[in-house]
Amino acid sequence: MSSHVTAQVRTLATLLKAPVLPEATGGNLDELVDPYWTLVVYFNSLRELGRASTLVQAEIREYLNAVCDRTGIPLARESFKGIELRRFINNFDEITSRMRSSEIPALQRKLFTAKPSRDVVDLCYATNMIQVGLDVPRLSLMSIVGQPKSAS
Repeated sequence: MSSHVTAQVRTLATLLKAPVLPEATGGNLDELVDPYWTLVVYFNSLRELGRASTLVQAEIREYLNAVCDRTGIPLARESFKGIELRRFINNFDEITSRMRSSEIPALQRKLFTAKPSRDVVDLCYATNMIQVGLDVPRLSLMSIVGQPKSAS
């Protein structure tokens, strides 16, 4: 795996794992953690997004498990005081120009779904579609893969 891909996998896995950590201390912090639960990952192009989406299926999940193993977090869906200690990517979506306009309202409803709902989006890949009037107040965490072409 190239160093660029390794850095991307580790960064995204860390950002996905971080919201679980305060909960693992035993508090139910859904309201405080919710703005950081859904990770939006912005890409300059569909080609870049396509290459990265395969990372979710394998490397990011594998790295999340490796981090949990190293830190002694139990396997499977064991919990502490009813709180899952491992982070799973259960709901993955993308906001791109490949979407039909009829699909956008359903995705927007999903993005408004807050934690602790099981339907909350864990990871959302996006291209410039995220810039055109999609305002979801609960989304507070975004990673930008590749410098935007308009930035110098």
